[in-house]
Amino acid sequence: MDQSWRDKISQAFIDITNDAEGAKIIKDIYTHVGYVAGDDKNFEPVRKYAEAVGQEIK
Repeated sequence: MDQSWRDKISQAFIDITNDAEGAKIIKDIYTHVGYVAGDDKNFEPVRKYAEAVGQEIK
């Protein structure tokens, strides 16, 4: 999936929780209370751990 689609999907999840009805649906289904933009570097500890235990991440 190209980056423009990833960005659109991410923004859609953020936007849906800015609407009261959308936020209620997300909370009822997933028990999530909102979304924010993430940063790939936040997952670096997970990658390091996976490497340390011999887990391949694709």
